[in-house]
Amino acid sequence: MQKIILFANTNWYLFNFCLSFAQHLRDNGWNVVLISPPGEYGTALRNAGFQWHPIPMQRRSLNSLRELALVLRLCRLFRKERPESCTALRSRARCMAACDENGARRPTGQCGCRIGLCLCLH
Repeated sequence: MQKIILFANTNWYLFNFCLSFAQHLRDNGWNVVLISPPGEYGTALRNAGFQWHPIPMQRRSLNSLRELALVLRLCRLFRKERPESCTALRSRARCMAACDENGARRPTGQCGCRIGLCLCLH
């Protein structure tokens, strides 16, 4: 089964704008993994039958050390999950996923970016 990661900078965004997309992917044979900061919608994402990883992330952080720690956490998570594809939603999540793409030492995939969406296939 192919695995895809959907990564956003809020779990509210995953729940309100990506849940039907995630369900469609799952119904078509994908193993869907969700990543976002912790929050009140995480339980709803898990109750919908998805694997959700809360990752500490402060949306407006300008602290370079905190951001580096986030990239390292993402690298570990991506190495553990080994997805064939990653969809990073929202601009900050796209930046973090791009940093992880380089840090995870996986073959670089092709990325097609649109407003609010970047789909990277490996």
